[in-house]
Amino acid sequence: MDTHDTSPPAPPSPPAPPSRPPRRWLRRTLIGGGVVVALLAGGVWLLGRESTLQQIVAQIARSSGGSITVTGATGSLYGRMHIVRIVYRSPESVLTIEDVDINWSPLQYFSEGVAISELHAARAVQQSIGPSKPPEMPVSLAPPFRLRLSDARLDRLSLISADGTRNEVSAVRLQLYGDSQRWQLKDASALTRIGRLDASAEIATTRPFALTGTATLSQIFHAASAPAPSPSAATTPRVAPAAPPRRPPPAPPTGPAADASRAAQRYAARAADSHASTAQQGAVPPAAGRRARGSASQPAPATGKPSTARAEAQSAKPRAAGTPSVQPARLTAIMSGNLEQMTARLTGTSPNADGDGVMVLAPFDPVILRSASLRAKGVDPSRFDPAWPQASLDMAVDATIAKDQKISGSLAIANSGKPGPLDQQLLPLKTVSAKLGGTLTVATINDTLIDLGAAGKFTGGGNIKRVAIDSGVETASFRLHTDRLDLHEVHGSANKTAIAGDISVDSNKGQLHTLRAALAEKNLRLDAHATLQDLLLTVTQARLQAKQGSVTLAGQASLKEDKAFKANAVVSHFDPSALGAYPAADLNIDAQASGKLVPDWNAALAFKIKPSRAMNQALSGEGKLQADARHLSGINVNLAIGPNTATARGAFGLPGEQLAWQFDGRQLSALDSRLQGILTASGTATGGYAAPRTTFYGRIARARVRAVNHDRPRTGRTARTRRAHCPCPQGRRQARWRHVNFCHVTGGGPGDCKGGPRARRSSRRRAVGAERPGWHGTRTA
Repeated sequence: MDTHDTSPPAPPSPPAPPSRPPRRWLRRTLIGGGVVVALLAGGVWLLGRESTLQQIVAQIARSSGGSITVTGATGSLYGRMHIVRIVYRSPESVLTIEDVDINWSPLQYFSEGVAISELHAARAVQQSIGPSKPPEMPVSLAPPFRLRLSDARLDRLSLISADGTRNEVSAVRLQLYGDSQRWQLKDASALTRIGRLDASAEIATTRPFALTGTATLSQIFHAASAPAPSPSAATTPRVAPAAPPRRPPPAPPTGPAADASRAAQRYAARAADSHASTAQQGAVPPAAGRRARGSASQPAPATGKPSTARAEAQSAKPRAAGTPSVQPARLTAIMSGNLEQMTARLTGTSPNADGDGVMVLAPFDPVILRSASLRAKGVDPSRFDPAWPQASLDMAVDATIAKDQKISGSLAIANSGKPGPLDQQLLPLKTVSAKLGGTLTVATINDTLIDLGAAGKFTGGGNIKRVAIDSGVETASFRLHTDRLDLHEVHGSANKTAIAGDISVDSNKGQLHTLRAALAEKNLRLDAHATLQDLLLTVTQARLQAKQGSVTLAGQASLKEDKAFKANAVVSHFDPSALGAYPAADLNIDAQASGKLVPDWNAALAFKIKPSRAMNQALSGEGKLQADARHLSGINVNLAIGPNTATARGAFGLPGEQLAWQFDGRQLSALDSRLQGILTASGTATGGYAAPRTTFYGRIARARVRAVNHDRPRTGRTARTRRAHCPCPQGRRQARWRHVNFCHVTGGGPGDCKGGPRARRSSRRRAVGAERPGWHGTRTA
């Protein structure tokens, strides 16, 4: 038997498949992503910290090389930030900004760029410390990213020049948008000294920087009004506050002052009704004047309509706030062109005059003005102030600067109204004209004519010289000459004159300015010499000589810092009648004044009247006082004319101050030929400017009044009896007393009178109406 296994061998088992490596990439990705998220979160957290903001601000300051200094930065880069102070220094100026608040959202960068919702600064000061460099036109105005400033506000901006001149601008507000194509300025406004400025503009970011814009300067009426509501008042519902507990009505004021106020009101009402009744019934004949005065207290007949006087009083009431009686003055400028050459079309309107004009400007040229044409019509000085003269002035100014720097132009002022003397409320001016010529380095003013109509005329001219067009004035001179100037045609009270002479103004290197005047005729001469250097005005001499008398003035006044001044005057044998229809006198006076105007004006005055004569009487005296906006103090004045004397000592203006005065009229006829007798009075003025009041005690003896008689064409008549009159509101009693002691109280009763010893010894008699403020008399034996 065969024992060998002849079956084929079994096939070998297949090898086991290799095992898959573990998936480590997912874990690494998750770990890496977590690290990145952690780093981003840490970066976000780090950037949001206040210390990070302070480090970034410090790095910006270090990178500026000391030009920028930032202090007090708080907040976060992700929202609101506050900076206490930012200072930027340049060779020309120093800019300081305080209390800056910034609110923005960085998430808006991808949709709107850098969007700042609020930028507010409390104060900014621009201080010039040196000459500024001429501006240069930029290559491009495109920002590196889009910028939107929704609400920018600056409470106060102070611009201080190198000489200390200060200009204030407040309530600055604007909106700004900029991208690679243009910049837009919207709803810009500011308050200046001369009015409210509103502006809007758009300018391209590439040369030549085309622009359009509008600016308006409007007059502001400073009237008391209710505070403006907040911007959110329109959207925020108003909740009515709880009603306060009712209080009993205040008791009516009592005392002498209250009685005086009520009496004055009742008396004014009766007078208004009487005036209205008289106006309705016609003029009262002179013979019935006494009866009309006696019935003045009777009310006007009831007609169902308010009296004329009351209607006028009602129409004179101030208008409500926000509704001024006249339209405000407004100046509008419409700008077009580009930064190489722009055109501004001007339009001005006001209740006093209207005007228009066109100006062509080159902002980045050494000479900015290319041409100007300005017109104004119907300018009436009396509309600005009723005390000024009436006129109708048409003004025209034309000037052109060519490319070769030649200047041409003219000035013309014409009075289409009636020229006349000032005392007739007219303006002694007919025309003013001049021609401009020369170049920018040597400009001339030729053919100057100032025609004063019947008063005469001035002719002259001048020139202005510069070393270069961009340098200051090297020298300048201007002269006027007259062959005949009649002061009587300037003011009717002056004597007729034929004054001839010259007036000249010179300037040397823009630092020393000199004024000289030499005008004279037979009995009259005026010489003046004054200089202005380093903002110090010095009047070396101003001397007016009339016949044998003269008035000489000299002094100094600073135009910077506190604007201090001092002056002195010497009057020697001066007779005002030598100038015109003025009282004859022989005056010899020395006077000095000094003080300052800033920040609050104050002045000290002292004078001494040397032996003089006025009203055919000897005149002498001396005095001194100090004055400011609040009161007069240090008053010590003594005056004497003939045998009459007057004194005043003390202070007046503030509550509690007292001014004691005394008058000793031993010869009243020395003051006025219509008066005769003796008047002695003394008293004390108190209450200040707000509520002035005075008391006085006096005595009249042998009084005789020569009064004007309106019933007859004669010049006057002499009173037949010596009498004292008590013009009390309720009485017309006249006491025929030879000697009367009297006192007067403003706002009090007879109990407030403090008479002298003689009054205390006399038997007092209460006059009719003595319970009211007014005159109160006592009879003496």
